[in-house]
Amino acid sequence: MTRSLFLLVFVLTTEISAQEISRRDIMRWQDERGPVDSLLVALESHESAIRNRAASALANLQDTMAAVALGARLSDDDPGVRRSAAFALGLTPSPYSDVMLFSRWTAENDRSVRIAMSEALGRTSTPSALDVLAQLLPSKKREDAREFSLAFLRFSLRGIHTPLAIAHAFDDLALDDDEIRWHSLYALWRSSPNESVDSGIIASERLLSHLAASRSSDVRMHLATLLGRSRTDVSARLLENMLRRELSAKRADWRVQVSVVRAAAGRAVSTRHFVEHLLRYLSVENSHVRIALLQSLVQSAVLTAKDTQAVRVIRENFRQMLRTGTTEPMPVRAEAYVLLGRLGLADEFGTAPLLEDPTTDPWLRSRLLEAFAQLPLKRNMVLVMQYLNHDTSRIAAAAWESLKRLCVPPLVRSLSTDESFWPAFPARIAEAARASLERRDIALTASVAAFLGDSLVHATLASTAHEPILRSAMEEALARSESAVDVESMQALIAALGIWRDSSSIPLLEKLLKDPDRTVVAEAVRALELITGRSYAGSMPARGKPQHRDHDWTLLAGLSDKTRITVKTTKGEFILQLLPDDAPFTVVNFVRLVRRGFYDGLLFHRVVPNFVIQGGDPRGDGWGGPGYTIRTEVSMRGYERGSVGIASAGKDTEGCQFFVTHSATPHLDGRYTIFARVVKGMDVVDAIQINDRILSIRMTK
Repeated sequence: MTRSLFLLVFVLTTEISAQEISRRDIMRWQDERGPVDSLLVALESHESAIRNRAASALANLQDTMAAVALGARLSDDDPGVRRSAAFALGLTPSPYSDVMLFSRWTAENDRSVRIAMSEALGRTSTPSALDVLAQLLPSKKREDAREFSLAFLRFSLRGIHTPLAIAHAFDDLALDDDEIRWHSLYALWRSSPNESVDSGIIASERLLSHLAASRSSDVRMHLATLLGRSRTDVSARLLENMLRRELSAKRADWRVQVSVVRAAAGRAVSTRHFVEHLLRYLSVENSHVRIALLQSLVQSAVLTAKDTQAVRVIRENFRQMLRTGTTEPMPVRAEAYVLLGRLGLADEFGTAPLLEDPTTDPWLRSRLLEAFAQLPLKRNMVLVMQYLNHDTSRIAAAAWESLKRLCVPPLVRSLSTDESFWPAFPARIAEAARASLERRDIALTASVAAFLGDSLVHATLASTAHEPILRSAMEEALARSESAVDVESMQALIAALGIWRDSSSIPLLEKLLKDPDRTVVAEAVRALELITGRSYAGSMPARGKPQHRDHDWTLLAGLSDKTRITVKTTKGEFILQLLPDDAPFTVVNFVRLVRRGFYDGLLFHRVVPNFVIQGGDPRGDGWGGPGYTIRTEVSMRGYERGSVGIASAGKDTEGCQFFVTHSATPHLDGRYTIFARVVKGMDVVDAIQINDRILSIRMTK
């Protein structure tokens, strides 16, 4: 009663009434991140569409002030409003969110709303709430199982799991529903390694063996990942069977093969005969699979030069793969060179001459530097340091990243007694770092800052005559940066200054507490707390100020979910459906760039097998933008296969780079803007590799 009276008085005394608020008002307030008061008024509108839109806007603001009002909307007459309110409440930090959600969940009769509430509980509640859901949602009913599997999936993304929930998830696997099964498997592998999960795998061996032959690629992908995270003999047997089956399957899905080789590479350290099975995947036609295999062998460090049989197989394959005039895609060759570096075989395959050759593609040269960073040896460090000030910023940045990788305690300790190398090392680093920072290149600056922000590097340079010179160089680079275009390098510089813990940096860092970009402010808060030992939590603004507005209502009015975009690439074309209702200003921004021909000729600079392809960077290295940032626009839409999102360096730092998902990616939901989806041409999306090019992007409707 008290709360209702407060809202009534609040509405009556506000300058704008709930009935005067339009959809455009709400969209504008969402983009400008407030005022929250006006959005709370909109929640009281007589029109359900306005209340729904207001709840969605508050999901983007994530302001604690809105939690109680959102909780009240869980009793709204309109189920759509209740769903949106639940979604927003799950993203809004409040100690009362789970209480409000649970109090309405038990009385909710609409299954779609219950699911939204269950997912919201998974985003915000405690392990005890997970157990309550497990008790109240039995596996016998398919709809209950679907609700629980989604809730557990959200809990697992926060690292929350219980023995009861794990047992419930294994029970759900027995249901003949592929969606429930892959949701449950996803939650189980996110909860692993775990004794309860291992016990469940042992008890469910027959069922899991059946699922390994499922027609659903999603089920098989997540089953493979789960088996790779377990350390039981049963999981090893099942994974070995999957290795064999997926290699010879008549209708093989490359995404499943990627999951299988990654999982098996993680188990190969303890299950050595897996290596023999894995190397057979070098003959798979799909480039994604070969890339994932090569990367996994490097990351798992399962192979050494002493594995003579495996090295023989690799030599035979790589001589063909890396021969002169080969048609092997460059991304595959790059990963092969990195693995050769890990095995100490780089010289045998002419890696150094290829790196020195100025006609070698700059991206490949940067990966060759990474190959030499795989083994911490003095000769590799000497080679890498020759490229710290290379004229091509991408190569110079890769050299700094490689040098950071090489600076490990054993090598640093051994070199510290090397009179032919060590005395000149700090001076060479200081000179190269200062020169690199003066180039004012965002990628190079970030790489240098990441190197200097390494605790071992700082300890090495501390108390030398070069320490104040380097700190001053970082401060100068930070002072001339602008968050609208340099946000990622600013984050790296601030983090490095925090590691260096010098009080002279305090004035500059305190000045950054007023920066319009909240990610910069958050990093400055962390750095200041490291330096001073005091809390700066009160310095974080509730919302950052928008640096870019483009409320083009005329353009937006001409767009709908029927609008199509054709993306022509060197591998073919795919067609997008725009989603202006989910992400209006992101869509407006994208359409403006498309009309300018902004994307024509740009590269796909990032491809992660069975995750995303990413392009739209004018620099071509992942560090470029349009010269401004736009707001994050999250919605209840989740990332499915073919979803198109906007890349960012943190909330509200989006620009022009976009990505397309190979598979469903629940960990991106509610964090990254989805503004389109692929409606035709996923086979083209699947074929794209790094350095494939966008020929054009055009509106077709």
